[in-house]
Amino acid sequence: MHTCIYKHKTTGEIHSLKMETSARPSHSKITSVRSKLSVSDSDGECIQLIRCIEPDEQQRNDPSYLPQLEVNKDAQRRIESNFEAPISVLVLVGNMGVGKSKLATVIVNSFYKQHPKQSLRFFRSGAGVSGVTQGVWMWSEPLKHPDGHGSILLLDCEGMGDLDENVGANLYLFCMLISTSFALLIRPARIERSQCERLYHALLRFEHMKTPHVLPNLWIVALEMPEFIQNAENGDDVVITKEKWMKQIFDVDGNKHKKMAAVDVNTLKQRYDYINRMLTKKDAINISFIPDSLKRDGQDVDIWKLLNESRAQEYQQSVLHARKQLLSTGKKLVIRMYFQKPVDTVSGSTKI
Repeated sequence: MHTCIYKHKTTGEIHSLKMETSARPSHSKITSVRSKLSVSDSDGECIQLIRCIEPDEQQRNDPSYLPQLEVNKDAQRRIESNFEAPISVLVLVGNMGVGKSKLATVIVNSFYKQHPKQSLRFFRSGAGVSGVTQGVWMWSEPLKHPDGHGSILLLDCEGMGDLDENVGANLYLFCMLISTSFALLIRPARIERSQCERLYHALLRFEHMKTPHVLPNLWIVALEMPEFIQNAENGDDVVITKEKWMKQIFDVDGNKHKKMAAVDVNTLKQRYDYINRMLTKKDAINISFIPDSLKRDGQDVDIWKLLNESRAQEYQQSVLHARKQLLSTGKKLVIRMYFQKPVDTVSGSTKI
């Protein structure tokens, strides 16, 4: 059992989060899980793992208020009983409408060797002004790891936009604690100031926790970008190395931020420096243009069929490459996790 202690900066109050881990499940559990995983296409659906408890106006204006998250006990039970350790935990985060849920559905379909049941309920996505995903959602069944050892848990985090800033930072913190690969999806290819702030505050909270947990690998996933590019002075796109592109992503460029006040530019630079210091394991992935046929939303869209069409081959290959990269950053031995009051990030099954 691991206990994470968090001291609130304003009030000085101490809060704890407890997680129970086990190196391996029982023999009977392994047999049960492996019998499921031997089937090439197990049934599954997206279910909610974490619900955000929205603060009321008084709580929102209270500097000592700690945002609360609520665990779906059914989802927790499925993780404990169905997922074989070690587990690769892939979390997709990013701005509202960037395409997290669509990519999550595509990734799930990429694991199916044969056409899945059309009745399966995949991750909901939409192009409206309000987000579709609320909290954190997961694929309910374990996906088979390509190396034959363990399983994969895929999580889709609520898009950041209208979400309360503190709640958003807590969501990011939860996703960092549970993930092996923390994938920040961007489109266009830049880290916006709001994303920088969320990363910064989530990392700040992590730093104030006395915890044995380690930070995951941060992946910057650039959508609809077949190659890493930069804009030349004449406006043309110039292909550059991934390393140079990554350096520019977390750099304060005078031309790029010339509309910002000097004090804001300095603050942003400090944020970038802090993120670079805390997240030493960073890398980038680029995914090609999504075909028009796959852009349509709705449960009736046959993602698997469209993904396997010849016109989607370049996109499919880039997704498979991205999947391979995300799975290359290790696994967790987490089998069970539970949360006890008082906590800083997760409340349990009831509001506290």
